[in-house]
Amino acid sequence: MIDPEWAGADTLVLPRRAPTLTPLPSGQILVAGGDATGTCERFDPVTGTFSEDAKLLFPREAHVAHVLPSGKVLLLGGHMDGVPVLQPEVYDPVLRTLYATSLPARSTYASASASLADGRVLVAGGSVQVAHAAVQVYDPKTRAFAMVGSLATARAQATASLLGTGHVLVAGGRGADGNPLASTEVCSPEGACVAGPEIRVARYGHTASVLPSGRVAVVGGVSPTGFPPPVEVFDPATSLSKELSVAPDRIGHQTLLLPDGRLLITGGRALDGSVPEQADIIDPASGTAASDGSIGAGRDQSAAALLFDGRVLVLGGDPAGQTAYLRSLPTYGEVVDASATVRAGHTATLLPNGDVLLAGGGEGAASVDLWDRKTGSLTTTAPMTSPRTHHAAVLLRSGRTLVTGGTFGGVPTRAAEVYEWRQGTFEPVQEMQIARVDHALTLLGSGRVLVTGGSGDGTIEEFDPVGARFEAVGRLLTPRHSHVALLLPTGRVLVAGGLGTDGTPADEPEVWDPASRTSEPVPSTAGGGGVAAGSMSAGGDAVIATDRSAFHFSALDGLVAPRPVRVRVPFAAIPSFFEGVLLCGHRLSDASLGGCVVSGTLADGTSSITTYPGTLGHATATRLTDGDLLIRGASAGGPHTSRVQRVPPAAVRPAIEKGPLEIRVGADVLIHGRRFASPTAVGSENLGPAPSLVPGVVFVPAYGPPLLLPVLSWADDALTFRVPPTTYHGRGWLHVMVAGVPSVGWFLQMEPRPLGEACVMDGECASGFCAAGTCCDTRCDQGCTSCVARWTGGQDGLCAPVLAGQDPNDACQQRVCDTTGTCDGKGECELFGERLPCDEDKLCRERSCVSTLGELCTSKHDCAGGQVCGTRSVCEDLAPREPEPDPGSCALGHAPRRGTGLLWAGVWLALALGRSLTAWRRDRPVRPRG
Repeated sequence: MIDPEWAGADTLVLPRRAPTLTPLPSGQILVAGGDATGTCERFDPVTGTFSEDAKLLFPREAHVAHVLPSGKVLLLGGHMDGVPVLQPEVYDPVLRTLYATSLPARSTYASASASLADGRVLVAGGSVQVAHAAVQVYDPKTRAFAMVGSLATARAQATASLLGTGHVLVAGGRGADGNPLASTEVCSPEGACVAGPEIRVARYGHTASVLPSGRVAVVGGVSPTGFPPPVEVFDPATSLSKELSVAPDRIGHQTLLLPDGRLLITGGRALDGSVPEQADIIDPASGTAASDGSIGAGRDQSAAALLFDGRVLVLGGDPAGQTAYLRSLPTYGEVVDASATVRAGHTATLLPNGDVLLAGGGEGAASVDLWDRKTGSLTTTAPMTSPRTHHAAVLLRSGRTLVTGGTFGGVPTRAAEVYEWRQGTFEPVQEMQIARVDHALTLLGSGRVLVTGGSGDGTIEEFDPVGARFEAVGRLLTPRHSHVALLLPTGRVLVAGGLGTDGTPADEPEVWDPASRTSEPVPSTAGGGGVAAGSMSAGGDAVIATDRSAFHFSALDGLVAPRPVRVRVPFAAIPSFFEGVLLCGHRLSDASLGGCVVSGTLADGTSSITTYPGTLGHATATRLTDGDLLIRGASAGGPHTSRVQRVPPAAVRPAIEKGPLEIRVGADVLIHGRRFASPTAVGSENLGPAPSLVPGVVFVPAYGPPLLLPVLSWADDALTFRVPPTTYHGRGWLHVMVAGVPSVGWFLQMEPRPLGEACVMDGECASGFCAAGTCCDTRCDQGCTSCVARWTGGQDGLCAPVLAGQDPNDACQQRVCDTTGTCDGKGECELFGERLPCDEDKLCRERSCVSTLGELCTSKHDCAGGQVCGTRSVCEDLAPREPEPDPGSCALGHAPRRGTGLLWAGVWLALALGRSLTAWRRDRPVRPRG
């Protein structure tokens, strides 16, 4: 095994100091903060490039980042130019935007924080000038902080680690008096904190890592002694601890837990102010430390992250600034030989049973060999129906192999045939519409096969396995041959490289969309006939790759390297688990280079480009079911050869003996085997035995980058892992790694999530749609529809109208005289009726409130509340208005009704007579009686 090495990576868009690196669900890395502009970046591990992203609302550095259950990222605390940043914000990786949350009750600057098991984030203490003891919790559902408790000791610059019990260990830090603390506290998710075991040496500015055993390793920091404090490993459950014999002189550093259980220390500064350029490796099991090589420059206040494929990215810091470095994977290799029919320009296809079909090419233009995975030998089987070389072959979903085109005797052919591996025979099928040579076949998600290139006019065809016929579906923007055609996670196909019809390099890559049957160009950023891998991204597509190098194409007899640099040709090569991609089968300009080159660190560790024994031109390399590489080909500078090379990763390794043939995204999987673990003592009888070789599990797709699978539990003969979200579905190899040594690959099928299961990305689901966190049968993006049964009353995964009175998507905003703010149960927003909710003297008409006073009516229902339909058939107030007008007046434009004047005259006459009679009685003389 060749140890991993550090090498320079792409340059950051901006220099950064104390940023955060956060893995996103897509596998990319969010680089946030650390510069005055607040500009974020994304690092794509597949292409190895940085690109500019959204801008922070509040520029900050020395902050923390936590991934929330939704895949969004909470950015918390930090400062800018020494001024604490109080406002937290959340980054949305889908929309690439940020929004502010509510303010916490106490400052989160220099606080300790940890993500809880339920998705909330616990924040303890903080603020360097005056440390406080507040314990706060951020809830992503409410987007708000809540004060839930208090630490017994105020502290800042402490660490917070989520334990297996679901509690959070808060360790060390700087107290209110500014001195280092040795105390720890264990806080429940509800905020209740109790005293924990003390660390032996008080410190702040350290790191704390939870080991697979559940113990906690405390590394670096500032102690009261003025000397570097030793690494401590202690058990929160038993309060037992152990000082290791190593004491890294680091503060402001990063500590990463590697898949093999060791700790990688990068960046930071020494107590004397110097900035080391070396990374260190600490083995908590043996208590030893060793240098891991140079990270390019001193990196105080830098950032580091473990990538999805097991590599490590470190970037920024002082004085490194804008540079980044990558730590590679280990490499393996040895070669064995065999012999059979001499071939060149043939195809090699891995069959469902693990055997390899070697068809056509060179002297055996119609002959076929089978490589038996059990015996390791080659045998001749039934020939093809048509002799051919420089043809193409692809394995169909049915297990049959489609072979198309090629040339024989200098004449291109349209002939196609299908190999049935169970019977070992070939059957001709309908011919292609155009003869093709050096073309590409790509199996689409629908099961159909895309046929590109190899013809002068650029016609694209699709093969339908059901009807066994070809159909012309469009044209390439640039006709080409000897190119690559890669299926992207979105279902589109990247067509890149190769040679044009005039023999010059086809520089412009393009992306073909099988749904719309259209192709669009992808801009190239490389010069000199090259295509930079970083430029190959269009419409949200991510280029599937297995290494970090760039594409290089030239006219040197096909698709080859124009100069001795790292080379990656995915369709003309096979993904090698560690080396990246092994290129075989295209003659190089210098025969001494041979026909097989490997990107990255090589099996023999000699250089960044190498040869395998023999000079193999126009050869093939096939990934076997056990993870080995089978190389088959001919000499580049001389006569063709029958050499067959098998390249196993290692001679002694762990072994998978029993496992599933299919695994599914989100499932917990149990496998059985041997040498999965090797228990040894850590070095202290108080701690007892602990695994020194922590196993890792990696799934290596047939086409695509390796995927790390988190291990849940293990013993020497059994292991349980979980399949994380991934957009890759199809065949691949499962490897168990112990101390960096991989097992023989276990061949299986990766299945997507079915309808109704929880999801993060569209690509996880068999349907291709992840709606509201659920695999759905459609996009289901209409406002009052949902794929969640509790909102529809139906079945999870089936898009249906939301129940009446609900609005889980916040699609219906309540507006007066329009929508009520909830759904109507029919897929639309519920509307108010005509009578509500306008003011008393108005009525809803055409989604607006209008007055009805004085309008014509036939009943009181035509009038607003508090009005009646009067005798004149107009809406009138129910109560008379004040002051009342003279009923006999015509001033309002109304003529008196007939008889009204006589009536009022009689009334006035009666009143007058009454007053006169009263006055007469009052004023008449009174006569005495009798």
